[in-house]
Amino acid sequence: FAFPAMSPTMDIGGLVDWKVKEGQAYQSGQVLLEVETDKAQIDVEAQDDGILAKILVPAGTKDIPVGKTIAWIAEPDDDLSTLKIPESEPGPESASKALTKSNQKASSSADKSEKMDSKSTSETPNQSIDSNSISTSNTANSNQTFFPSVSNLLSENNISRDDALAKIKASGPNGRILKGDVLVYLGKASKDSLNKLNEYIHKHDHLDLSNIVATPIKLTSADSKDSQSTAPAPVSKPKPQPIILSQTYNLSTLIELQKQSIGKVKPFTISEYINEASKKSESLAYQKHAINSDYYDELFEDLVTPSNIERFQIKNLKINYSAISNSNSTSKPSIFDLLTQNSNSSNYSAQPTVEVELLLNDKVGDAKEKANIYLQKLGEFLQPEL
Repeated sequence: FAFPAMSPTMDIGGLVDWKVKEGQAYQSGQVLLEVETDKAQIDVEAQDDGILAKILVPAGTKDIPVGKTIAWIAEPDDDLSTLKIPESEPGPESASKALTKSNQKASSSADKSEKMDSKSTSETPNQSIDSNSISTSNTANSNQTFFPSVSNLLSENNISRDDALAKIKASGPNGRILKGDVLVYLGKASKDSLNKLNEYIHKHDHLDLSNIVATPIKLTSADSKDSQSTAPAPVSKPKPQPIILSQTYNLSTLIELQKQSIGKVKPFTISEYINEASKKSESLAYQKHAINSDYYDELFEDLVTPSNIERFQIKNLKINYSAISNSNSTSKPSIFDLLTQNSNSSNYSAQPTVEVELLLNDKVGDAKEKANIYLQKLGEFLQPEL
């Protein structure tokens, strides 16, 4: 396993930490190690499944050249006890050889050894690629669309598209100009660094799958019957229950306020006041600054939950009237009497309330917070301090 290059201009780096222990198996996509460049620390993920057989370069090592062998890796099904693992970095002749099994018989057939020798000798010239012969001399494709990094770099240095296509040598596939090509053209990166990176890429741009043989699975009639009989019945997912918040407010204070305001302000009914208070509370709940939190970020909230998405619905806004008789009168007051405090209703003590039910949108993360703000603001309007 060679020390990877994290950028086109990277020559050396540091090995911060191994995330997989020696002898431990890992899976594709799992972080193997953490690499330090001159700008950042980057996690390196495994491309395939395997076993970290031997660590050659310990964590904390600095100034490691790109391409240096830092570990030996084995196949997932290999037995490390039967492998002969080199103790140091391989030399030039053995760099391309894999781990060899110690229990391999020395009496292998002569034909097989000759084939292995001819294969290793035929592969050796291909591995010693001339750094000056990498495709940095390719002519740029005039029909290409520049990467954003390339376009920005050309714009910063006042290089037109025509000049770039004519003067900059392309090292990318199909004549594509890469950011490293522009940096070399500007003299901000060495050509050797770019060639080393291209050499590394060219060595690993082909995945040899010729030794993989698919093994078909054969099922007998008995196996197929058993699999059908033991197949679990599909389980239906329960439907999510709607989330409802409810609150009841006493309107006694509001009715007293209505009494005191007679002749002072424009007359209003309880129903009109409640509807107006509900609209005002909903408006306040949807304000961005309504949530008071150290972790609240306005830009992030707009990206995750745009303000035009409905957080809750007012499912019910119902006024309930109950009257307790103070005498033996059999007549009951009308709603008009309770709202206007008609003298005919003097024998009754009205205790009206308003009941509110909110249906939350469970697909929005802050729906419950917004609904609670609505209920809090509505309570402040319906139960004011006299």
